[in-house]
Amino acid sequence: MAKLLYFGTINEILDTDGEHVSLPDNIRDVKALLEYLRNRGDQWDYVFSGQAGNIQITVNKDFATLKHRISNIDEIAFVCMGE
Repeated sequence: MAKLLYFGTINEILDTDGEHVSLPDNIRDVKALLEYLRNRGDQWDYVFSGQAGNIQITVNKDFATLKHRISNIDEIAFVCMGE
């Protein structure tokens, strides 16, 4: 399972600091993961569409782009310090 970590504004809005998720087979990069998270509902869409502020993403503690490949063994962190 992938480990997702949420920091800053994301943590405050979603009221969670992280979770373990079994990623569906079609989630193969950061861009697809963001879309997957946005589809969870209103607060998730607000945060992961960038409306809460600019999001920095790391995969296994290295900064990542939207095209960065991910899998169920990765630690993926999202940091947003607000607008």
